[in-house]
Amino acid sequence: MATRDRRELTGPFVGRADGAMGRAPAFGRSLASFDGDTSRTGSIRARYALALVASVAFFLVGSRSLAGDIPEFHAYLTPEIVTDVLVGDMVDIHFDVDSTAVQFNGYEVWLQWDPTILDFLSVDGGSLMEDACGNSPFEHLTQTDSTLVFAHVILCAGVSLDGPGRLSTYHFQALETGTTEVAITSDPDLTFFDAGLYVYPGHETFPRQVVFLHNSLITVTDPNAAVPIDADGSLFRIDVQPNPVRGAASIFLQATESSPLKLTLFDVTGRSLWTHSETSIPPTFEMRMPDADPQGRPLPAGSYLLLAERGQLGKTVRRLQIVR
Repeated sequence: MATRDRRELTGPFVGRADGAMGRAPAFGRSLASFDGDTSRTGSIRARYALALVASVAFFLVGSRSLAGDIPEFHAYLTPEIVTDVLVGDMVDIHFDVDSTAVQFNGYEVWLQWDPTILDFLSVDGGSLMEDACGNSPFEHLTQTDSTLVFAHVILCAGVSLDGPGRLSTYHFQALETGTTEVAITSDPDLTFFDAGLYVYPGHETFPRQVVFLHNSLITVTDPNAAVPIDADGSLFRIDVQPNPVRGAASIFLQATESSPLKLTLFDVTGRSLWTHSETSIPPTFEMRMPDADPQGRPLPAGSYLLLAERGQLGKTVRRLQIVR
């Protein structure tokens, strides 16, 4: 895009300024209709009226620009905060616009994240873009391990888009524990397209200020990290392998001495599903985790809490996920 400083776009995926691939501004259409075929007005009075309307429109647009009263155009990532992600989970981040986003036909968004925590997998177009017309939008993705650039333009003659709606969805997988922001790093003035021109405050007929309202903050936790729930902290470790559980799984306990054991599995509502007790177990102990409740019904997919109590060694709770 060699002519970015003029806010004009070129290339195979951008609509022309004459409206061939996007809606021309209403002011521009009015002038074209008046100057190109005066026979359509029907009378001199009608032609003067049309000229007056065009003059008023020009005055209003110019006055608004000079006064600095530029309407905002809002875009953002959702969800804004995600805290229930486990290592190995899939995470979807959406690029959305609200009702302030009007008259555009494409965008090019830049995103960045911490590659040690998230791995980018793929992108899908959102319903606002995909359902614009019968043609599939133009899409072009470039990426590194920590960034991506996604260009997305509808290929519909005479059609433009108005928010609210979803523009695209980005699929990630959680790699390690930690917190990362999936952040929009685009220049707001070089992100959205309107019939061959950028949406920005200097637009000749429809000036707007693109504002990125917020990014997405992702926190990934380790399902096998011990979480002490007693005041002094537990003196042993418990692991469930594999976690997420997709079939058979084992419970591993490790401590410095023998102790009694009581295991209780709870669902997310706090309901106890099964318990297991031992009078005494050695410092290192392994058992198979039951995959059904006491009535023999398989445990459904979802999140669970496994509470381990080892007498004088304290208590520890482990979160686990069952996948069917």
